[in-house]
Amino acid sequence: MFNRELNWVMGLLFLIFGMVMASPLYAVSVTVQNAEGYPGDTNVPVVIDIDDTTGLGIIAIDLTLTYDSSIGITATNAQMGEIIPDGWSITPNITNGQVTVALYGTTPLSDSGSIVRILFDIDSTASPGDSSPLTLTKCDLNEGNVPSEVTNGTFEILGTTYSISGTVTLQGG
Repeated sequence: MFNRELNWVMGLLFLIFGMVMASPLYAVSVTVQNAEGYPGDTNVPVVIDIDDTTGLGIIAIDLTLTYDSSIGITATNAQMGEIIPDGWSITPNITNGQVTVALYGTTPLSDSGSIVRILFDIDSTASPGDSSPLTLTKCDLNEGNVPSEVTNGTFEILGTTYSISGTVTLQGG
């Protein structure tokens, strides 16, 4: 009787230990890098990075990035980042003020670096000094089974300021 109870307890401990070891003990950091550009610029990248994913078994990433399109920026495309393994797929859905990206594959991520680059065009009439928050409203790793911690970024419209100074002298008077 004692052996059967001991085996049951050991089996339960093994199951619990296995579940704890399969789950990350910390949240993975996902960061939206700041971006900037001048009115009329095209394909300005907004890079989204992730911290070390080694051993976490991440094979799916679902992101939603929101931004203020009223400042004259428009998302045009999304591309896989440098650490996405060969064979992964990307499915972007771009609407006014929002980009949803699904990345998925069979080979788990195993590094840190960029996971996606979202390209923006800046309207030629955009006002220098305007900015927009770049906010990840959704960041699911393996359908939310791997916790994440998000740091959002900002998109800023740059401009050139000119200053004129000196003395004006009239000839002949």
